[in-house]
Amino acid sequence: MASKVLFVFSLSLACIGDGWAQRQPIYFVVDINVNYFTGNDLQLNCNNLTKHVQLLKKYGIEGDYYFTGLAVSSINQYRHDVIDTLKANRLYYNHHGANRPPRPQPIDRVNGVNWEQDVKAILDYESYAIDPMSGVLDSTKVGGLKAMMQIFSDTAFSTGRFFQASILYAEKQFGVKMCAGLKGNTGASTESGWFLGIPNRPDDQRLFITPDLFKPWALGQTTANLLTELDYRIATTERSQPHLMMFVMHDLDFFQGYTQAQQDSLWSHYEEVLSWAVRNRNLTIVKIKDIYNAVVDDRTKAMTMSQLATAAQNLLDAINLTGSVFALPEYITVGNDYLSLCDLWQMLVSSLSIYKQTGVFPSVARTRDMLGPTVITAVSSPSVSLNRSEIISAADSTAMSMVDRVQSQVSVGGRTVDAAEFLYLTAQAFVQIYLQQSSTNISLRDISPITAQANGNTLADNLTKLQFWTFKPLRWRSTTTVGVNDPAEGKGVTQPSGFQLFQNYPNPFNPTTTIRFSLSRHQHVTLKVFDVLGRAVATLVNRELNSGEHSV
Repeated sequence: MASKVLFVFSLSLACIGDGWAQRQPIYFVVDINVNYFTGNDLQLNCNNLTKHVQLLKKYGIEGDYYFTGLAVSSINQYRHDVIDTLKANRLYYNHHGANRPPRPQPIDRVNGVNWEQDVKAILDYESYAIDPMSGVLDSTKVGGLKAMMQIFSDTAFSTGRFFQASILYAEKQFGVKMCAGLKGNTGASTESGWFLGIPNRPDDQRLFITPDLFKPWALGQTTANLLTELDYRIATTERSQPHLMMFVMHDLDFFQGYTQAQQDSLWSHYEEVLSWAVRNRNLTIVKIKDIYNAVVDDRTKAMTMSQLATAAQNLLDAINLTGSVFALPEYITVGNDYLSLCDLWQMLVSSLSIYKQTGVFPSVARTRDMLGPTVITAVSSPSVSLNRSEIISAADSTAMSMVDRVQSQVSVGGRTVDAAEFLYLTAQAFVQIYLQQSSTNISLRDISPITAQANGNTLADNLTKLQFWTFKPLRWRSTTTVGVNDPAEGKGVTQPSGFQLFQNYPNPFNPTTTIRFSLSRHQHVTLKVFDVLGRAVATLVNRELNSGEHSV
């Protein structure tokens, strides 16, 4: 008969001062960018990828691998065992961005003038095989992101840093759920935001461990200690919002142009960083999917008329405060929530349409995942007054034809206005009706559909700037479990009022059990197992966790 052992579980939670720490987590993600190689370099790279998988496994880390379609197809053809290794270890594959060879690269294939043409160019690029020398597509063979999906039997989870809106939208059609590079590519004020119905990785460049930061230390080219520097950066990071520390390396960083001794040094120092991260109480080691699950799904929204009136007034105030040159705000804040310009457009248009048909507003206005305007317009509107009834009729007609995007131009009383001007008109009309104001005059202003925030970005084409209408900041779940087994995969659960270590039955138990505990706030947790003599026999958890119920 198998013997049974009595175990005692100890749950330790760090407190600061006279209450729970209010700090938000710093997520740590391991990222490898995989490139296309041939010949001996392909074999060496495949060996290194296998080595990397085993190294992560040693430290209990699930890494994120970013591939191009060409790289995956090459590895699958010549070293299918590497694909099998990645799949067997449940490691997550992602799609590398739009600036990878061969030329013309995806970012070279869009012109930023015609939305439909640009989207089709990328759909073709991600569907057909490509000649690695000429960059010519072969429509008779599968390639790109479509080939990746077939090889991995799954969709790519995230896409890389460099993109235009048309590229990101095309990749979304293949099932991509997350992106990176929002601030640089669109001109957004933060990386922590939604764009085209996709949440962006909350990159914090100050906390990134890049090859340029890592390699001089690993190769002995600097006297500075990288880990000491990282500890300092963590200690001086403001923690009211979640942050992301990403350990980013390219596969070629481990071998191309280096002697064997240098390669060995790179690997040993790489492992030193992993060991440091696992032991660091300030870090929560996750994968990109965990961060996605920690974000509130704000693709669709519902608001009461009172909330919508507040949102409409906030838009008007923001536009009127810009002075003689009227400009759209980046997004709209309503209490602790955010609306994109696209969200507000839908709510105002649909509510005014229902008012036109019934004489009353609906109790709730709803949104869906839609595009912003996709046609570049050049409407110059004079500052004139329109009648409210004209706005209501135009909203009703617009609602009837609203399918998957904001209309670039709308006819109002025989006058053509652009999307920004119509948003301004509908906001005024809604507020007038909601507040039962006697005036029916609505002011028309000349407003560009491209926000001032996006307009100054030099990387974004005009179609990308127009899609800034879909931008809004991320909101974070208050009860998300990351890094520990969570059957709900990050979905919100009831907020506990305190912490509790639940009983395990039976105890003694044999051979396995599930340990459950709950936290009311984000905090560092140590969960240890002791035998009846008081000897620690295992440490099951030693990291920061979010509030909510956890199991291990």
